[in-house]
Amino acid sequence: MDKGVGFLSLKDILSKMPSLFGISLKREEFLKLFKEIDSDKDGLIKYKEFEEFYNKDYDAIIKNIERDKERFNIQLEIFDHLMKVL
Repeated sequence: MDKGVGFLSLKDILSKMPSLFGISLKREEFLKLFKEIDSDKDGLIKYKEFEEFYNKDYDAIIKNIERDKERFNIQLEIFDHLMKVL
């Protein structure tokens, strides 16, 4: 991480983040995290992208995921019931 350049590269994330922040993720998990933060997909995480990622409302995201899972489970129950009737 070059101080003051205004962005993080994938190399920075893979090499420095674990030691700086005590994060222990697999390489694939770091890649997924990097892709999520790099919203403009230019291969760099700029300050604004990091700030937007940091400020996301993860409680709302988790609630949406749970709601989607519940809808999916209801659809599976209906499908199972129809299969039994047929």
